[in-house]
Parts: sequence; C-alpha cells; structure tokens
Amino acid sequence: MSTTSGPGRSLRPSQNPQGSDGDKGENVNSWINLTALWQIVVVGLLAGAGLPALFAVGLRALNTPGSRVQTAGAGAAGGMTGTDTESGRVYGGNPMGLAIGVLCFAIVLAAIGYGIYLIVAGT
Repeated sequence: MSTTSGPGRSLRPSQNPQGSDGDKGENVNSWINLTALWQIVVVGLLAGAGLPALFAVGLRALNTPGSRVQTAGAGAAGGMTGTDTESGRVYGGNPMGLAIGVLCFAIVLAAIGYGIYLIVAGT
C-alpha cells in the first residue's frame, strides 16, 4: 500500500516536542518577532493618528482669537475713512497661535518628506 507521504515515512507526529531542528525550549509562535511588531504598531499609531492630530492642533492654533483688528486699507492712500463696515475689517490671529501652527505644519511636512524619501531611497 502506498501513502502520499512517501515510502518509509510514518504518518504519526514526531516524538520530539522540540521539533526536528533541535530547538530547545522555543515556543510554537517563535516566528513572531514581538519587538518588530511593537515598533510597527508604534510607528503606525504615530503616522496614522499622530500626524493628523498634529495637523488639527495646528489648525486650532491658527484659529485662536487675537486682539488685533485692522481696517482693510488703513494707512494707505485709498483707505476707508469714517464708514468702516464689518466686511472691511481684517482680523489677525494670536501671534503665539501662529507660531504654534507653523511649527505643527512644519513637523507634518517634514514627516511627509521623510516618508517620501524612504520610499524613493528604497528603490
């Protein structure tokens, strides 16, 4: 009678619980590198959730209320005089909010540029 496992091979599992290579004490799931898995999870969370959140913080920082209100065209020769309407005002944001927003956007752009660099350099 012939078997699909070849002549002289037993269909019973090996009696050596450590495997045929003689690996001593290794777990069945030893092929999973947990260190690399955690690194992938951390980078995925930072890039997948961290960068959009940082972008949102930058947008929110740009939207902080400021105390600077300037009339459009003020100081120029053709400026509005006496009849300022709501549409003729330019609202400036908080300078600190502007600085924080620019910093957040610069970090996001740097991360995007670094990702593109890694893709291009890998080819």
